[in-house]
Amino acid sequence: MISRLLVQHPSMSRPNSAAISFEPEVVPNRSLTPGAVRQVAVSDVCAMAHEEVVTAVPASLRQVVFQEYGIANAHADNYEIDYLIAPGLGGVKDIHNLWPEPNASPVWNSHVKDALEERLHQLVCSGTLDLPTAQREIATDWIAAYGPRADNVRTTRVHLFTEHRPL
Repeated sequence: MISRLLVQHPSMSRPNSAAISFEPEVVPNRSLTPGAVRQVAVSDVCAMAHEEVVTAVPASLRQVVFQEYGIANAHADNYEIDYLIAPGLGGVKDIHNLWPEPNASPVWNSHVKDALEERLHQLVCSGTLDLPTAQREIATDWIAAYGPRADNVRTTRVHLFTEHRPL
């Protein structure tokens, strides 16, 4: 069963992270991508195989996402069609949960968000963070959700510039 996660956000162009400098494209358009989740138990999320957590979006659905966002002739290297709420957090492969996340942003890019998704999954599975809170945080403002966990998110693929780290 798929249910939409309703996200209330005062601004569609910027998240609530007033202290952060970033390009508007690094956050999804809330009217196009509010997030979508399935009813799932924490034990099911935590038992998912890595292949289920990291699933590719079919080319046909990728094109629909680009069309929805008005991006013509997109180069595959420039964007990752990403889940706003990752499958590892109960997110589903649904047009309301997918957006063209830029790879080229020097700080807030798909690699940084992937590291956050992995960290939130770990926190949920360890019982430190409940699943609905993780889903809400990443759907509402993934950059703000990264802030309190910045020191705990470690990956070899991510390089953050400390002057851009959320306060």
